[in-house]
This record gives sequence, C-alpha cells and structure tokens, in this order.
Amino acid sequence: MQSAIAAVVEHLCLRFPAVPEATVVETVARIEGSFHDVRIHDFIPLLVEREARDVLAHRPDAGHYASSAL
Repeated sequence: MQSAIAAVVEHLCLRFPAVPEATVVETVARIEGSFHDVRIHDFIPLLVEREARDVLAHRPDAGHYASSAL
C-alpha cells in the first residue's frame, strides 16, 4: 500500500506544483492516518487522494492548476 500512497503524493505534487512537496506529504500522511482502523484497505489510496486533493485545492498557494483535471 505504501507504493500506492507514494503514487498519490507524486500525482498531487504534479497537480499542485505551487504547493511545497513537504505540505503534500504531510497532508497525505495525516489523511492516511485517519483510515488506520478501517478493515478493508483496498480503497484507502483512492479515498486519501480525493480528500487530499480537496484540502490542497483550498490552499491559497494551490495556484491555477488546482481546478485543472489531470
């Protein structure tokens, strides 16, 4: 699952190039941690990416790329 989470971080860094990578990593890690107690882990990367994308899109430094679909 860590490779899937790493792919999420990579994708979000490409989608939000103005947001510091450390911020993306911290956001993803925080959100992933909220899914720690779930029984089925298959969809966690997808859910983490969706939630992180929403959080990052509302940052003032998200830039104009935040609304573009990649």
